[in-house]
Amino acid sequence: EYGEIDSVTVPELDEDVTYGRYKNGSDNFTYLTYTPCKTNDTASIVEQTEKPLFSAEGGFYDNEFSLQLISTSESVILYTTDGSDPRTSDSVKKYAGTIRIYNNTNDKNIYSAITDITLGDYSAPKNPVDKGIVIRAVCRKADGTFGDVVTNTYFVGKNKPYYSDFKVVSLSTDSSNFFDENTGIYVVGKNFHNLVASGQFVLKDNNDASNPTNYNQSGSENEISVNIQVFEKGKLAYTGDVGARISGNWSRGFAQKSIRLYARSEYGDSDMKYEFIEGLEDINGNSIDKFDKVTLRNGGTDNQLLHFRDLFIQELCADRAMDIQAGEPCTLFIDGEFWGFYFIREKQDTDYVESHYGIDKNNVTFITIPRWTIGLVAAVITAVVIMGGIQSISKVCEKLVPVMALFY
Repeated sequence: EYGEIDSVTVPELDEDVTYGRYKNGSDNFTYLTYTPCKTNDTASIVEQTEKPLFSAEGGFYDNEFSLQLISTSESVILYTTDGSDPRTSDSVKKYAGTIRIYNNTNDKNIYSAITDITLGDYSAPKNPVDKGIVIRAVCRKADGTFGDVVTNTYFVGKNKPYYSDFKVVSLSTDSSNFFDENTGIYVVGKNFHNLVASGQFVLKDNNDASNPTNYNQSGSENEISVNIQVFEKGKLAYTGDVGARISGNWSRGFAQKSIRLYARSEYGDSDMKYEFIEGLEDINGNSIDKFDKVTLRNGGTDNQLLHFRDLFIQELCADRAMDIQAGEPCTLFIDGEFWGFYFIREKQDTDYVESHYGIDKNNVTFITIPRWTIGLVAAVITAVVIMGGIQSISKVCEKLVPVMALFY
């Protein structure tokens, strides 16, 4: 019989960092620069904040299990289960044993029960929505300093086809960032209700983007920090910390809103290094697997109807000599609660030109035309058809479809 001779628990490592004995052969383990084919004595010690090690990666599981959080030092592990940051959250817990990961779908709806997210007629789901368990954990040293937060989302007993056939996106953040009545970017907000009640503002159409609701505000001051995890066929494919804003115009008024994600160095990496849209290639046939921003789109003004019309029309034009906004469907969870079907879409801006054509975005200028010109173009084309006769319709349609897809 053979017993265990030696073992080591390897913590999560930053890029180009290793974990090994230093000096070589000693009992002291630390973070090191990599030294392929050389002794550890030639390495340099790297200052890396410790991250807790999870005994199971985020993803989809058939049965419940006990999750362990491990520290490789004497650091205390703190964690939350509501999506909030364990460094600042009031709901933080000190890890003292295993955490039960179970099918929590029948737990009470919390965020999906909030109704102050639209000015239109809306009723919260009567039945429990599908849910996952979000664990965010951090190591706290004896001197009170923190390491980096590690996030994992777990889904137990979720076997519907759209979880295996589509990408699944999980956004985790302090719920107040989305739903606080004063500062939450997803809600109508207390300020708007006070303005209407005082007679200082007359409500316009429910979906009018000029209504001063929280969700109609734009700009960097309305950007929040979130963690994103993407799962493919039940397995974790990408995770990162990014910024998030409500996106769109008229469609912001719907209960299900578009959310744009921004990669910034202040949150984590300056790019999201992941193939969000399968098969998307640049002009040279190389896969586009790095994004400055992506949009989780709610279908736009088609949200209450067919939902996928915009992506469908654009894909019909994919073989034309024109640019389209590529995308693919996904399902979204916010802080562990099912938020519906979305479309991962790229944004046509200077970063789009750089990623598709290799042109430095600093050398690109975008010219924006008023939306009313779209109607003018359509009117001119209609006049051409009438004057040119029925013979011209097929030729005009050949040009019309890509033009309307571009400006849709």
